[in-house]
Amino acid sequence: MEQKVEELKEEVKEKLRSTTDLHESMSLIDAIQHLGIDYHFEEEIDEALDRLYNSELECFDLHEVALRFRLLRQHGFRVSAANNLKPPLANQVSRALVTPLSRSVKRLEMRYYISDYEMEDKRDDTIFELAKFDFNLLQSLHCEELKSISLWWKDLELKDKLCYVRDRIVELYFWILGVYFEPHYSRARMIATKVVSFVCILDDTYDVYGTLEECRLLTDAIQR
Repeated sequence: MEQKVEELKEEVKEKLRSTTDLHESMSLIDAIQHLGIDYHFEEEIDEALDRLYNSELECFDLHEVALRFRLLRQHGFRVSAANNLKPPLANQVSRALVTPLSRSVKRLEMRYYISDYEMEDKRDDTIFELAKFDFNLLQSLHCEELKSISLWWKDLELKDKLCYVRDRIVELYFWILGVYFEPHYSRARMIATKVVSFVCILDDTYDVYGTLEECRLLTDAIQR
């Protein structure tokens, strides 16, 4: 499967480099981002956006104009925003801006979007196949990480030693997964989850268990 992924990645890179049609290029980048595989193609996407920024988009299609605006602004390009939208379009845009793609949990967004993309008439089959393989590989990696962290948490025997501490290890891992999901951050995810779990233990100790005097003594000990 990993060899197939590498082959598909090279195909997608070539598509991004060789596509001269700006509309097709935007659609490719948009699909790649929604499918959560853009971390494989950061350099190629930057090059494509440079070409897009320095070219005139000759169209009157609202979707393409909005897509160009979103892609360029999301990547730090200075693009003017019109402020003369009329209702109900203005209301729709305002609601969409509440949770933009850049603030969503990428793996959840990818899971939702992959089903939608499958039904699109103009989908790119290479990108779609890569997205499915990538999702399965990362899901397997994340499951292994969670299994390892859960065993580590169980070995601490906090349920017997500190019965007031909440069992939140899965939730905490999910928090960290929202920060970085890429495979090369595996060690960082493991460390960050463990660090945050100890912060939660302290939080529960202060909020639920310790008396005021005990908390003061604990604070002094930590500061020393």
